[in-house]
Amino acid sequence: MALIADRLRLGGVLHAATDHPGYVDQIAEVGDAEPRLSRLDPLREPAISVVRPTTKYETKAHDAGSAVTELLWERNRP
Repeated sequence: MALIADRLRLGGVLHAATDHPGYVDQIAEVGDAEPRLSRLDPLREPAISVVRPTTKYETKAHDAGSAVTELLWERNRP
């Protein structure tokens, strides 16, 4: 996450998605621990578009009845 935060511009967004519940927790923990990233409120409209294409893996997860969880962080400081 530190490397990703280093490469993101201020205001840039990291968008992660997975259908694995345990992995969601791990991603959230690591992302939230990076001081240059702030988790975006899912009810707040971000300054940039976070629309992404549906992957074949996501389609397979939906077909199998698995929920896909999305996590978003914004680069907030240098």
